[in-house]
Amino acid sequence: TNSARAPVLMWASAAGGLGEGNTFTGNAEENLEVRAGTVLGGDISFSQTWLSQPIPYRMVNEGGLGINGAATPTLTLMPGTAFLMDPDFEIRIAKAHLVAEGALEDPITFEPTVQGQPWRGIRFEGSGTVVPTSTLRHVVLDGGGGSSPGPEAATLEIYAPNGTEEHGPVLDAVTISNSSAYGLWVRVTEADETPLRASKLTVTGSERAPMRLWASAVGGFAEGNILTGNADDAIEVIATGLGGRLWFDATWRAQSVPYRLLNTLTVSHARSPVLTIAPGTTVEMTTTVGF
Repeated sequence: TNSARAPVLMWASAAGGLGEGNTFTGNAEENLEVRAGTVLGGDISFSQTWLSQPIPYRMVNEGGLGINGAATPTLTLMPGTAFLMDPDFEIRIAKAHLVAEGALEDPITFEPTVQGQPWRGIRFEGSGTVVPTSTLRHVVLDGGGGSSPGPEAATLEIYAPNGTEEHGPVLDAVTISNSSAYGLWVRVTEADETPLRASKLTVTGSERAPMRLWASAVGGFAEGNILTGNADDAIEVIATGLGGRLWFDATWRAQSVPYRLLNTLTVSHARSPVLTIAPGTTVEMTTTVGF
């Protein structure tokens, strides 16, 4: 108490050592300052759990937080954990697991440290690895996308050119709001039969479309996601390059907005895959695009 700055300053690798029952009041800054990036101790290479605290963790941008290691570490976030994200702060998960399982009445929340100054987002990065299983459930991602988003930027990104373990990542009851770019961006190789599972998503307030998906990932989305209130209320579907073809059976389910197919989709493989378009599904196409 009565600190002239935040009550605690720690590097990311040490945050798992902060236990329960702490009291932080009467300080100049009511947050837990966490340094992350290229500095010593700024990344996570061993498993740890971050507990919910009476005040939020503030993620200070010194290059973003990397979660990666030969031992395939797991970062577990407990229900009710709250984060303030400095401008352009990014969490990158490579050869690692992120288990962020909140609860309906006690979600895990991420929001900007300063309203109107977007943080970058969360990216599952599979450039050099199969993307391990992760779970985001009852998680709120608000105000991401970055201050100067590139053409493929999103608050939540999944890039798996080498495929994923099992159905990974699993997204359930995740809310993405007020993104300065896309809400969700997914590109997974067509050679992955189980690229991800996504259900009960809400994406609203994005400055672009709510989702930009490569065709091989579309079948992982359950019906009934809420995807309205964005600058462009459609699901962009890319059907070219890595992840742009269908090699396995897939079902495109009805959503609250149409799919917008941006390229001609090829459904072809020696196993004779079947694409099923569920009743009530709308697919928008130009005159030069089809199946």
